[in-house]
Amino acid sequence: MKNLKRVLALLSLLFLAACAPAAEPVQPGGWVNGPINEAQPGASDIFVIPVAAAGDPIGIDFSGSVTSGSVRAVLKDPSGQILWEQAVPVAPGPFAYTTTLRPETPGDYQLGYAWEASTQATYSIVWRPEEMVRPGLTPVVLVPGIGMILVALAFLVYSLLRRLPFRYFLFGGLAWVVTVALKFAWAIPFNSPIYKFLTENLPDALGFPIFYLYVGLLTGVFEVALTWLVLRYTRLGKAPWRAALAFGIGFGALEAFLLGLNSLVGTATALLLPNVLPLSTLESVAQANSWLYSLMPPWERFFTVWIHIFCNTMLFLGVAQARSSRMWVAFLYKSLIDALAAWVQVAGVKDAATLWMVEGVIALWGGLGWWAVVRWVQPRYPAEEPPAAAPAPESEAATL
Repeated sequence: MKNLKRVLALLSLLFLAACAPAAEPVQPGGWVNGPINEAQPGASDIFVIPVAAAGDPIGIDFSGSVTSGSVRAVLKDPSGQILWEQAVPVAPGPFAYTTTLRPETPGDYQLGYAWEASTQATYSIVWRPEEMVRPGLTPVVLVPGIGMILVALAFLVYSLLRRLPFRYFLFGGLAWVVTVALKFAWAIPFNSPIYKFLTENLPDALGFPIFYLYVGLLTGVFEVALTWLVLRYTRLGKAPWRAALAFGIGFGALEAFLLGLNSLVGTATALLLPNVLPLSTLESVAQANSWLYSLMPPWERFFTVWIHIFCNTMLFLGVAQARSSRMWVAFLYKSLIDALAAWVQVAGVKDAATLWMVEGVIALWGGLGWWAVVRWVQPRYPAEEPPAAAPAPESEAATL
């Protein structure tokens, strides 16, 4: 146990070093979106765009979806005259247009949108002082989703080949669904005000790390502590090693499968229907055109499944040994790695080198989980009691 705690402490220091607050670069231009539900025609000017010299570019992306009526993007010159507009076809459905204008007259231009009578729609307008084009996509963008699904299937096949109790595999998947749903039920109403309070009332060097730790602790509370309570106070936790292992695999494999399926559906849609998606969505998906990015999600899922296996088998071990300290080790272990994930998401980390450094930490965490499961948890898990031997038949003399 001491060796395991020392390794956790070392990795905790790596985590704290990685989670320094990062300043997200300011993107020049502007972005706005929202609904339109208007009975009468009208217009709204949203952005004032300064053009310092003739020919300076104004990149515009206009996207959304129309239910009824019609909407169009409008750019007005410094005199208030319409320089450019992009109308949306009357037929209901999604739309997306991207263009770059180069006005010949310096001054302040106004960008907004206008609508006809009885219009119901949603819209998004993005502008940047640069050339704006919709990126092309290649089939490489499908690799993250396919890779994550293959990781899930590999662990499933392992469970089947080892003939692990399949119902415990399903119990583990169900536990992931329930605990993550409860975590989101808490996070959706509370995370934004907590983030605002911490970042507005504390220095950045303190407020941001506390928020990352808070997000990590949510995972510890819902995915670890809540699962522990269920295992501790129900018959589900009184299970042999093979069942505990199947539970942990199911917990991680279902997460990998659903994340992979969601990614695959999204990227396939972007690949097949790029002209109906917002530019921001296409740019996000286009990042996976590079193998440097597309291999990250399968890599991460493989090691994350081991993180789940370690945490859940530790919970079963704690039940078998009646020692809650096992739960607290799993709680700390999973909370810290999810705090690191929170930093990546909140800080908007996109640099490939930094992301692969994070993936390296995840690999260390998952590798520690694998080592602990094989070398520490399983050897300490109580062996299954052999079935009682059948009583020897009484001798004839005894019968008499």
